[in-house]
Amino acid sequence: MENDNLLIWNKVKHPPEDALSVIPAGRLKGMTDIKPQWRYKIMTEQFGIFGVGWYFEYINKWIEKGSYEQKVAFVDINLFIKIGDVWSKPIPGTGGSLLITKEKAGLHTSDEAYKMATTDALSTAMKMIGVAADIYMGEFSGGKYKNKSEEPNDGKNDFGTPEHPFDRDNIIEFGMHSKTGKGKDKKWLELSDKYLNILNDKVTGGYKKFIEKEISFRANDKKLQEGKKEQQDNKKPETPIKEETKKVEKPVVRVEEKPTEDENEIDNKLRIETVEKINEMKKMGDMKPESAKAWINKAETLNDPIRFHRFYWAVSTAILVCKASNANKINRDTKVAYFKTIKKINSKISDFEPIMADMNKLLDIK
Repeated sequence: MENDNLLIWNKVKHPPEDALSVIPAGRLKGMTDIKPQWRYKIMTEQFGIFGVGWYFEYINKWIEKGSYEQKVAFVDINLFIKIGDVWSKPIPGTGGSLLITKEKAGLHTSDEAYKMATTDALSTAMKMIGVAADIYMGEFSGGKYKNKSEEPNDGKNDFGTPEHPFDRDNIIEFGMHSKTGKGKDKKWLELSDKYLNILNDKVTGGYKKFIEKEISFRANDKKLQEGKKEQQDNKKPETPIKEETKKVEKPVVRVEEKPTEDENEIDNKLRIETVEKINEMKKMGDMKPESAKAWINKAETLNDPIRFHRFYWAVSTAILVCKASNANKINRDTKVAYFKTIKKINSKISDFEPIMADMNKLLDIK
């Protein structure tokens, strides 16, 4: 006998195939999208015309600052449904959508941000009464129901173990704090490569994307380590210096030649280029304003050609590391390690060269 509490839930839980589509690109690539108009239709079928049998009201609207000068519009709504002659208590929902987006051509403002945030908030509230529940519960992907025999024999959740439950919140946490994210919490690093590959075969949509990114990061790290090991193995052993030669050997003193007018002109061009790179790192959010100010001051006032040339290489290496990090090519720990080398006072240009080579390879810069 069907539970009376699930009468409405069971009537609205299963969307038809023509109400579904797969998100083709972006952060949610591969996840199932539900057409809003179907939600409104099923609500009308169950409760009556909008405004008579169901309605919603805005509670709050606001804007939050995002990364890279982006802004997000949010709304809070309350949904109300009528069963018989009785109106429900408010059913809350919160939704958001990008108001200002950073694109290749620059910042773009959407005039539909609040409308899309409202649609998102309504879908959140409607979940509470079961609208499209089969999609959110992972029992239906638009083509067919999952085969129950495919569930693990031990009855555990598809997404993990009791120690690492892969419910929606934990998957998002995984994406924020694993090697793919910038968080300080590294608890997800304890997951083995074998375990990640097993999960990759089980999950879909946005969950799968987080896991694929983690696997990709580990592969990139391994590739970099193997490349460095190969470089070290290929180095020819240095010819040992005889003891008597050491005794009479005098230290080599570098004589700094006075730069010519042409060299001064080149330095001025490099000075401008160096300042531009520092400002770019500041805009990307990889350098604090006070740090950028100090670096720019150094770029503008450093007059020794040899010291300036080293500083130019340090800045050029730093921006490549930042770009590789923002493109998810290296993890946070690798970025921090590289910046320790970059900021060392006694680091030489020869110390920067292998880092730049690695970054150029990862960013496919020729």
